[in-house]
Formats: sequence, C-alpha cells, structure tokens
Amino acid sequence: MPRVAYLLKIRDGREEEYVKEHQNVWPELIQLLRAVGFRNYTIFKRGLVLFVYVEADYFEKSLQDLISHPTYKRWSDRMESIMESHPETLPKELFPMLTEVFHID
Repeated sequence: MPRVAYLLKIRDGREEEYVKEHQNVWPELIQLLRAVGFRNYTIFKRGLVLFVYVEADYFEKSLQDLISHPTYKRWSDRMESIMESHPETLPKELFPMLTEVFHID
C-alpha cells in the first residue's frame, strides 16, 4: 500500500488543546477516514510541528473524498482555530508533502 507523509502546524499556545481533541476524535470521523481508504493514519508531534503518516491506495482521491464530506468539514472548522499553515506549504498545496527516500519492512 502506498505511504504518504506531510507536515502540519499547531498555533502557538494551542498544543494542549490539539492533543486533547485528538484523544477524543469523533467515532464518525474515524469511520470516515477508513471509508475513504486511509489506513495506518498516524500523527507525530514535536513542539508545534506535526508529522502525518498515512497509507492509501489512491491518496489524492481519498483526500478529496475526505475533505468534501460534511463530517470532515465540521472537524476542520473545529480545528481551524488550533491549526495554521505550515511555513513550507506551497501555494497550491493543502500541506507540505514529504518525499519518501528510504523504507524497510
């Protein structure tokens, strides 16, 4: 299964809130992530920077299906005050994508 990784950023002073929200992710959001084809969805945090790892056969389609869904829109609206664009995000990107350079199972 193809692997994808990207960066996100938490607004300064909102780290605790971000972690708390993700300790209580809505069951319907988890169900939606699976339904659009995301697997092994993992978020790592260091300070304000988040590293997101996900596996998906068709990442772009899965992402479009996710962001167009009302459940995700509600979650995104909730996260808007907590999150900000990562400084490396290019104009036409939602977030800076990382390039895989090595992998071993």
